[in-house]
Amino acid sequence: GEGAECGGYGSQPKALAGYHLYSVEADHLEIFECSSEPRRCPGGEAGVCAAGRTGIACANCVSGKTPESDGTCTECSSGDSFIVASAAVIILIMVFIYRRVAVHDGKRMKQEVLLSITTTAQLLFVLQVSAIMSRMVIEWPEPMRSFFSFISIFTFELKFFRLGCVTAVSELTTYLLKLAVLPSIILALTMFHVVYCLLRRRSPWEEKSALIGAIGLFVTSLYAALTSSIASPFQCSQHPNNRWTMKAAQGTLCWE
Repeated sequence: GEGAECGGYGSQPKALAGYHLYSVEADHLEIFECSSEPRRCPGGEAGVCAAGRTGIACANCVSGKTPESDGTCTECSSGDSFIVASAAVIILIMVFIYRRVAVHDGKRMKQEVLLSITTTAQLLFVLQVSAIMSRMVIEWPEPMRSFFSFISIFTFELKFFRLGCVTAVSELTTYLLKLAVLPSIILALTMFHVVYCLLRRRSPWEEKSALIGAIGLFVTSLYAALTSSIASPFQCSQHPNNRWTMKAAQGTLCWE
C-alpha cells in the first residue's frame, strides 16, 4: 500500500521515508504519513522515528527533549525554556499598550501614536496569517522554514516556549492553554487598570473606557490567531490507513 513496502510472504512491512508504521491497536500495524515534517520519519521497520521522537507519525518528543529544525528531538538545556523571558516580554507589551490607550483616553490621540498602534496591529495580523499559511503541506526551504517556526508564536503555538522541557504536556492541555490566552490577557489588563487607577486616585469604573479600548485592541490584533486556535481540533488530515489526525498535532487522532 501507499507509504510502505513488503519484501514478500512472511516478511515484515517497512515504511518508506516520510511515513511511519505504528500500532494504534495491539498487533495491528498501520501506516501514517508525516506530512507536516517528513524528516521526522526516516522510514524502515515499525516504530522507527528520528532521534528522540515517538508516537503516531513520530509527532511527539520523548519526555525531557525538545524539537529541532532537522526533525529530531534533543536533550533540553538550561536555556531551552523561554517561559519566564517570554512572559516578561508579553507583560511589558501589555503595559505599554495599556499606558498608550489610557494616557490618550478622552483626548485627541496624536497622529504618530495612532499610526504606530495601527501599524503594529496590522503587522501582527500579517504575521498570524503567515504562520497559518505555514501549516500548508509544503516542504518549505530555508530560511522560510526557520521564519515560519519563529512566527508560530503569533498563532499561540506553545511549542515555541518548549514547555516539554519543564513538564509533560498533553495535546488536550496545550489546547486548553491556547484557549486561556485571551481570558488571561483580559484578566491581566484588568489588573493593570485597577492598579493604575488606584495609584492615580481615580475610580477604575469611571476610567473603564481605557480598559475597553486596550482589550479591543488586543482582540482585533489577535483575531486570526484566536480563530485558528479554536478551530484547530477540527482541522484534520487523512492518512493512507484512512485514519485522521490533527494538522496542528499529528500525534493526536481526530474523532476517536
